[in-house]
Amino acid sequence: MDINKEIIDMKAALAALEAKVLLNTFKSESFWFQGFEYKTVQSPTTGRIWLDRNLGARLVDGDGGYFTFGEALCPDGYEVPSDEEWDAELPNDWKTDIEWMNLPLAGIRGTNGSFYARGGSAHLWSSTRSGGKAYRRLLVTSAATVYRDAANKAKGRSVRLIKKDNEL
Repeated sequence: MDINKEIIDMKAALAALEAKVLLNTFKSESFWFQGFEYKTVQSPTTGRIWLDRNLGARLVDGDGGYFTFGEALCPDGYEVPSDEEWDAELPNDWKTDIEWMNLPLAGIRGTNGSFYARGGSAHLWSSTRSGGKAYRRLLVTSAATVYRDAANKAKGRSVRLIKKDNEL
């Protein structure tokens, strides 16, 4: 019997149990902001608290608003997630691993005001700049891959907010 392996196994089991306890003690909050009621959800991956819908959405599965970079007003205690925060949440296979986030395929609003790819893709801002552009996440129905790139700040994209300073 390898005592070191048993200790490592017990530490892993304890960490998994602690994560379950934290998730099971989470209580969703509800609040109003700019005429919309929002609730919160907790990530099973990081334990971070997120809004249950895109900013400006009446319903959980609604598209919400389309914001140019830096345009979104956030309720107290919430912010647009950084590039690193998106990395921690979005796994490689987003179609099966982030159902808790319920991301609608809202598409994008072009600089001319027209909407594109509604029902086919989700474009989500991060708060991280890259030169004259900003990082976004792109999820498309034709692939399970999460794409990350620096994108045009003038196009309208969805915003999902994360609670500030709640690392567990």
